[in-house]
Amino acid sequence: MNTVSSQLEANRRNEFIDELKRSIKTLHKESDRSLTLTQYQNSAAKSLGYPAWNLLAADISSCTQQKFWKVLDAARSRALVSEEVDDGPDFFDDYWFDASGD
Repeated sequence: MNTVSSQLEANRRNEFIDELKRSIKTLHKESDRSLTLTQYQNSAAKSLGYPAWNLLAADISSCTQQKFWKVLDAARSRALVSEEVDDGPDFFDDYWFDASGD
């Protein structure tokens, strides 16, 4: 059975994916709309090195800290994530958990 604390951890773990989704939706609205949102999401995922959006979303929640920073940097360099995503020194510890659960 899930505890409140594990639910909160799961919510924090998805913070970056949620921000990426919001940013991609905004970019899609501002685009010429030649692609559906799903196609646009898959295109964004491919630009980050993933074949499809669902694979990015599944993998990112259990990635290592090093891989997370690599993906975040790539997303920022492609303007897929707003500058409002806090990348201060505590970001990873506050919002992300590596595969070991530490």
